Amino acid sequence: MSSFRSFVGVDQTGAVLDGGKRCKPLPTVVAVETGKNQWKFITRTKKNKPLTLKRLTLGDIEESLHTIKAPSPDGNTALMVDCVLGLPYEVGCRLDIWQLVQQTQTMASSLFGRKQAHTFFARFLSAKKIPTRTCERFARANSVFQTHPFQKNIQTGTFRLWRDLSTESQQWLNVWPFQKKAEGDDRLPWLFEGYPSFFWKLFLGSKKRDPSHLKQLCSSIKDVQIEVDSWKVVERNPDWADAFVLALSGVILQKRRRLFEPFRGFAQWAVPKREGWIAGVAPDRF
Repeated sequence: MSSFRSFVGVDQTGAVLDGGKRCKPLPTVVAVETGKNQWKFITRTKKNKPLTLKRLTLGDIEESLHTIKAPSPDGNTALMVDCVLGLPYEVGCRLDIWQLVQQTQTMASSLFGRKQAHTFFARFLSAKKIPTRTCERFARANSVFQTHPFQKNIQTGTFRLWRDLSTESQQWLNVWPFQKKAEGDDRLPWLFEGYPSFFWKLFLGSKKRDPSHLKQLCSSIKDVQIEVDSWKVVERNPDWADAFVLALSGVILQKRRRLFEPFRGFAQWAVPKREGWIAGVAPDRF
């Protein structure tokens, strides 16, 4: 795998349906390479509805990509997902990421939602202090253990996505940075942790996530050419705006050769393999 030819941006949601038996679909935007430094962003289905994933599973990704005639997910595909992938080293959990997400299947309840997410992550806490990962401190990102205020709660959405991932007993994707570029299975897609607020600042120069200005902000990006099937979808829907920014950030990070190694010396550092890492985060940015 030399470079990815498609990026799937997925914004998280932990909102439940049917009393917690299932979750709402995930807002999704897909970027497909159409030429040198040229990318088309697909935001809607052929029926002109905003694009979604039912779940973050291989089958559901294949189904959604098929409906928009995008390439099937394989080693040329990267998923940029608003989801915490890893735990702070200080909590003492030494499971690898795939073993970690599989732990969600040990819950007594099969329901989704805030209560179930809190119960799951509480098992890793031994003190009242909220532990954070190194990348979260660099990016000023929220910890998965932080539940208040509710609008900053990423725990519920992360729990949902971990349960989605764990529905397959066999690992069906490579997870960065737990696997280095050379260690991945070339047949499988790659999964990257994204942080929309960080990307809005880093690549669009915007401290405020204002979807109505997204097209204007994208005009400042000169090293990749962007074609969007419907600016209305992303400019009117904050969740799809974040999914768009996630996919766009994957494209930019790859172009600038910072996707797998966000800063010099990253590959030799032990911390990312212990805790995971947010794509694009580098200490010298702060």
